Amino acid sequence: MGLWKGLLAGVALAMAPAALAAQNAGQAQPAPAGTQSVLRMFAYLEPRVRVEIVGQAPGTIQLLRGEDGVLQVTASAPADEALPAVARSANDEITLLSTSNGPVHYIVVVPRSATVTVARAGHPAVAFVTLDHSASWSWPASASAPAELPH
Repeated sequence: MGLWKGLLAGVALAMAPAALAAQNAGQAQPAPAGTQSVLRMFAYLEPRVRVEIVGQAPGTIQLLRGEDGVLQVTASAPADEALPAVARSANDEITLLSTSNGPVHYIVVVPRSATVTVARAGHPAVAFVTLDHSASWSWPASASAPAELPH
């Protein structure tokens, strides 16, 4: 299992959000113009994914179901702000950390069969347990928990 976890870990590519959107058949919403992005890819064989969002900035997260065995995260922030960090902990938690003041946007492509929990530091977690192809949430600057958006 350690070999699989190590595969693709740490691969960081600067990539326009539109490129990931095109890869996912146009289902992801690209980040607005004037932003910068980073893509992280991880081999992922666990049945559960926990995504922890840390930071004060307002933002959105869009979850998409992709291929089993791979988890991808595109993180975007305004061009004049620091890029969000994307990390994977030893307990398979994905942390999305932003020090930006401007809005941050995350597109997370999870393994098709994974159960996903999204939590924002200090707020209740939101579960993505259905086999729906996508789900989206947004949140204001350091206020309440993510609220589901129509998709």
